[in-house]
Amino acid sequence: MGNAFNPCEILEIAIGIEENGRRAYESFEEKAKDPKTKEMWAYLRAQEAEHKKTFQDMLDERRNCEVQEFVPGEYEGYLQAIASDYIFTSKIIEEKIKKGFSSELEAIDFGIQMEKDSILAYSAFAEVLNNKEQAVLSKVITQEREHLIKFTEFKTYLKKGG
Repeated sequence: MGNAFNPCEILEIAIGIEENGRRAYESFEEKAKDPKTKEMWAYLRAQEAEHKKTFQDMLDERRNCEVQEFVPGEYEGYLQAIASDYIFTSKIIEEKIKKGFSSELEAIDFGIQMEKDSILAYSAFAEVLNNKEQAVLSKVITQEREHLIKFTEFKTYLKKGG
């Protein structure tokens, strides 16, 4: 990535975020022992694949990728931070896929953090997308919040002995 970002690059980051999530959840699904846990990871994997397709469709439809800054330099600095987080998180996800977790609860906590990071990034991205894309992104953010709820409920289930 260069020093400046544009909406197309934002969508490419979003595609990468969703692909990271899909791969992570697929790996966690393969390693899960409990059938309900395996089912939850499969559901989340499918959701991430769906979100990736949504962002890819948005990118494919986009014609204008110009940066719109309200305050000079603000956009670039903010998105540099988001992109750095994305790159850092990508490396952590790769490590977790290879190493795994010491428990299902640890994996759930990691999933919760992944979803929170996605919500934060997508909330920042919304400011530079057009109205139609913002509406689509809003739906994705709502689904990511639902994933957080699902994780929290599942964490409670596991703590009670599943």
